[in-house]
Amino acid sequence: MSKKPQEGRKSALATSLQRAVQRRIKGVEYFASLGPPVGQSPKDVLHRHGPLSLVRYRSTADEVYRVPILFICPASHRAGMMDIAPGFSLFEYLLNAGYDLFAMEWGPARPEDKHMGLDHYADIFVRESISVVQRETGEDQVTIMGYCAGGILGTIYTAMDAQDTVKNLVCFTTPIRPGKLQNFAPLTQSDVLQLDKYLNSVDVVPIELTDQIQKIVDPVKSTATKLSLWNNMWNDKYVHIYRLLNRVTCDTLPMPVQYLRDFIIQLARADQLYKGTLKVGGKRVSLDNIRNPSVLHIVGAADTYVQRDASQPLIELVRSKDKLELEFEGGHFAVVVGPNAVRTSWPAIDEWLSERSE
Repeated sequence: MSKKPQEGRKSALATSLQRAVQRRIKGVEYFASLGPPVGQSPKDVLHRHGPLSLVRYRSTADEVYRVPILFICPASHRAGMMDIAPGFSLFEYLLNAGYDLFAMEWGPARPEDKHMGLDHYADIFVRESISVVQRETGEDQVTIMGYCAGGILGTIYTAMDAQDTVKNLVCFTTPIRPGKLQNFAPLTQSDVLQLDKYLNSVDVVPIELTDQIQKIVDPVKSTATKLSLWNNMWNDKYVHIYRLLNRVTCDTLPMPVQYLRDFIIQLARADQLYKGTLKVGGKRVSLDNIRNPSVLHIVGAADTYVQRDASQPLIELVRSKDKLELEFEGGHFAVVVGPNAVRTSWPAIDEWLSERSE
């Protein structure tokens, strides 16, 4: 027997009032408590240089694929963004699937690191890391896996002279043309924020500026997500996932001023990576030099941060015969680490990479 309309309205009102009370109680708990820990998968530090720490995650599988993975995160974030929590960690998934996983873990840049630009991040740091991976595993070839700007670093290195070293290149939501990011325009126009003058006055890009850049690039997200959190404060599971995601996406790092300067001037304003005019470590970087490695690019159908104009040229310009772009539901981060990624993009990555890692 169905409820009478009046009874249904009373039930809905009672539920609404109950959730309102729970929101207020749990809201106090939320702001009074520490955020949940992230990046808990066991690992060992093998190498340090400036803001770089190369780590190796401890294997959890009985058998491991021959070709190791070197993961590169954006220089603005820690690698823990890919290792959020058990059951919710891309790194845990890869380890359980049998991959030998290394990661370039970034720390806060110091004033003495101010001169470290693209030459260091895309050449020296990656080259040093690969040398350590080769020494530790005895393998000559590696899979480079990079998220967002980390994918740019991996692509630049692969395009230089690494055709015999990089067996596979896997990129996630990677903006090969940063200047095409719709909301990035204020950072590419020096007369808007007087950014050039500011960068000349500091050694390290402070966290406050990194946070401000994120708000400029995606101005709606911060307000919308906070409103969604408040509306769902009564839901413990929602709040827990929100806190995990918020912790890793908002935990930004100070970067060397030269790195941000190179990124904005060379990659965003001059579009040098797309045009094939970029020089790193004294060598020309052209995407059509990428011919031997297998290339996979994962993109999000709802990615409002990296639009298709910025990411699509990656697969178009590389010359590898074995190349593929896969699109999944989700935004810029959720397509890589999110509830849907566990069921969609992660198994697809494993299926593609497993047969190219033996």
